Amino acid sequence: MEGCICLVTGASRGIGKGIAIELGKAGATVYITGTSSSSQTSKDSSSLFLTNEVVGGPGSETIEETAAEITKAGGEGIPGKNFNLCASF
Repeated sequence: MEGCICLVTGASRGIGKGIAIELGKAGATVYITGTSSSSQTSKDSSSLFLTNEVVGGPGSETIEETAAEITKAGGEGIPGKNFNLCASF
């Protein structure tokens, strides 16, 4: 998949993370989004859902950590909380 650009949502953990890393192993550039980011400095009540990030359980990785794993696997991992995407048909 070298030369391909992919977008994976929910890539900070679980199946989204696994898919993103596999795409990286195949040589893709992978843009990833997720709810947990190292840039989050505070948690207001609107973000207090039962996620691993909030409860601090296993798998509380961030999208930045997943991006680093993608790059280490051979692709290019690009984390982002908000991508402005547009498609033309």
